[in-house]
Amino acid sequence: MLALALAAVTAAPPQLPDAPVAESTATHRLIVKCSAAEFETLRAELRTRWPDAEVLPYGPAAFERVEGRPFSYLEIVGERVGDAPVAITLVLSDGRAYLRRVVLSDAERARVLAVAIANLLGAVEDEDVPPDRINVEVPTPLDVPGPDVEPVVEPAPTAEVTPTAEVTPTPAPPLPVSILEPVPERAPARGSTRRARRAATDPWRIAPRAGVGLLLGLGPSARRGRPAFGGELAIDVRAPRGLAFGAALRLVGDGAQAFSLVRTRLAPSVGYVGRVRRFEYAVGAGPTFEPWRLRSDGDGRTLASRDGRSWTVLYGGAIHGAAGWWTRLRTRVPSSLRLGVRADVAASGHASGKAVVIRTEPMGPELFALGGFELALTAEATWWFDVRPRRARRRASGSPTQ
Repeated sequence: MLALALAAVTAAPPQLPDAPVAESTATHRLIVKCSAAEFETLRAELRTRWPDAEVLPYGPAAFERVEGRPFSYLEIVGERVGDAPVAITLVLSDGRAYLRRVVLSDAERARVLAVAIANLLGAVEDEDVPPDRINVEVPTPLDVPGPDVEPVVEPAPTAEVTPTAEVTPTPAPPLPVSILEPVPERAPARGSTRRARRAATDPWRIAPRAGVGLLLGLGPSARRGRPAFGGELAIDVRAPRGLAFGAALRLVGDGAQAFSLVRTRLAPSVGYVGRVRRFEYAVGAGPTFEPWRLRSDGDGRTLASRDGRSWTVLYGGAIHGAAGWWTRLRTRVPSSLRLGVRADVAASGHASGKAVVIRTEPMGPELFALGGFELALTAEATWWFDVRPRRARRRASGSPTQ
């Protein structure tokens, strides 16, 4: 027994792989601390189901390797035999933590663990599951010797054992307790009317958005005609609960005979952005402000009504709905992309509330009609960027605090 204990203490720690992976996300750089299965067997099974992952054993060398880059700490606590539940704790370097429990059998323990871990990593990367905890610190191995440090083992003193003495086996040390055991919530003080705020599970997001499409007149009857084509650029902001704000600039052009019409619409909006797995949708409404200009052979013209007043601005409001396919992007800054379509229904007119009809002469043929009820159909792309607060670095153990 003593020889086995000395061999376990003096065994060299497992070597780290030499080739880093190209992934930059936290779920593709894992530091694993496992007591429920052999580490090397688990690493081989996990790499089969989560390719290109860098799986490192828990120790100072692993933390030096991932310094300055996003990573995940994976703690697996449980017995190596039997069917007792095994606790899986996944903590991302940004503080999000996920808790799972699985039941294993004596056969293929590493394979079942790898399947459960790969499913959890995929759900976390696609943000299909909210974190169980936030702002969780990853435990650092401050008291674990590095790979170049060999512990000095002093020989145990020999003692004579009489034939009648009974040797009492030394009980094995208990397994480490998971860093995320449930903590009972403190009851609110009597007379307190302040409600505890629920922690947000999503970050703030900001996105540039671009699209191209066509504009159709719906009414009145004078407004119905051929479609006009244009493009739109916008900035959208989404709060953790889905509330969204945005501002869009749309440019639409049309031509007839020797004339060209250019419409420039500014549309702020407020609404909601939600997502169900890979399907993301958005709805909103807001006012519209749309200057327009008519040009003939390159010269700008200002049109006037019969009473001499010019109408070169349309005022109104619009509602919109968008839907598309959403996917997470593996970039240095956490981001995602939505590709889809947008439908915009607007009502606008000049100060009198009527649509504008442009003719070369009072009773002449109609050149352009704008305003009234209009429908815009746009194919668009939205690139979301996560906005997370910068986390302060942990102080070393024993350092003074201010």
